Amino acid sequence: MWTSKLGHQYRLQDIEASEEQLKKELRELIKTGANSRCADCDKVGCNVWSSINLGIFLCMECGSRHRALGTHISKPKGCSGSYLWGPDEILQMKRIGNARSNAKYGGMAQRPRVDAPESIWMEYLRQKYEHKKFTTEDALCHESLDEKAEPPLLIDFAHFSDHHTTHGEINHHYQVQDNSESHHSDDVVVHVNKSGGGSTDFFAQFGV
Repeated sequence: MWTSKLGHQYRLQDIEASEEQLKKELRELIKTGANSRCADCDKVGCNVWSSINLGIFLCMECGSRHRALGTHISKPKGCSGSYLWGPDEILQMKRIGNARSNAKYGGMAQRPRVDAPESIWMEYLRQKYEHKKFTTEDALCHESLDEKAEPPLLIDFAHFSDHHTTHGEINHHYQVQDNSESHHSDDVVVHVNKSGGGSTDFFAQFGV
């Protein structure tokens, strides 16, 4: 099994079979509008990182800073190389993106110079994403209402297989095991102990 940054599990062979298609969608997303500029430092055309939970694209320097923030704040992921992407992660990036994220978190006027010391940049990012210092009440209210109004996104797994898969078969493929087993997350195998059972929920209700 392979686990996305958003916690959804897929068969590793399905993810590998869909890799080319998903990465093509990812490359198109990076070229679109504000996504072509780093969400934090505003550099143009050099986004090679992302933050999956925040739904933003980042340059290499800002991607490294997000890694230093901790995964409770930001879940960074490379946009190139050997990183595997899940369909839920692609949907997350489509749903949010740099423009929408910055409209919520703000901080454009407070952005440090590109050559500012790392300590200044890290403090800025913590104020922006952890403490939400630059987020206005109107932005928080609008985002909250928007999230409540938005219907759940159903992930389409049909393109994962050479044959069409029924809903029941999907649940069978992604059944949670009642013991300790190995799961792939990106390119890393992690050991997860699952208690209980049941199928995973494939209605991805994304929050920011």
